[in-house]
Amino acid sequence: MVDKNHPITRGLESFRLWDELYHRLVHMHNAPYHVLATAYSDPTTGGTGNDEPMMTVQQCGKAASNHHVMGTCGPGTPVANKAAR
Repeated sequence: MVDKNHPITRGLESFRLWDELYHRLVHMHNAPYHVLATAYSDPTTGGTGNDEPMMTVQQCGKAASNHHVMGTCGPGTPVANKAAR
């Protein structure tokens, strides 16, 4: 958790989980955003070696949007195998 004081993340503690990590996301349209949470993209598994944004918020006029890019756990992954039991 990068911002534990934002209304969306308030009360949440940092956590770890196994998941498919989306990294190298491209920021488009010069729209400002605020990062709420990140995940480390491990280079030993093809990652960038950086903390990548996983949850962001963006103001769009009077509206706001929340975007999270948590991945998926397909067959053969540790989490999917545990859930199948």
